[in-house]
Amino acid sequence: MTNNLKKGIALISYGATMTTSRHVADRRKKMKALVGVVIMCVAGGAAASEGKSNVDMCKLSAEFARAVMGAHQAGVQADLVIEQASGAGDAFVELAVAIYGTTRFSSKEYQDKAIRNAYNDTFIGCMKEMK
Repeated sequence: MTNNLKKGIALISYGATMTTSRHVADRRKKMKALVGVVIMCVAGGAAASEGKSNVDMCKLSAEFARAVMGAHQAGVQADLVIEQASGAGDAFVELAVAIYGTTRFSSKEYQDKAIRNAYNDTFIGCMKEMK
């Protein structure tokens, strides 16, 4: 297990115990979102060292954007996500910071739309940069 993954697991288990079912569900949502970010950070570092194709790297960046936006929309603290992103490189940190600078929505419909847009915008932007 890598250090980033260990840190991520420790961060996920960090926090006060919540007693109401709403708080438990909210905490699970946040933990699930943070796990996604941790996995994408670990995968990002591995893929960069394997010499993936431009399309594969852009897909990876877009998946990272989706995971970060999901964490943002779930209410995960920015510092937790950005700390994980720092292990994957400066580009991932910049992307996480940019995503956390966007609006956080309360309705599921708009949250899902923001997550889809983060993926698509990141993929298209990456492909344009690769030319």
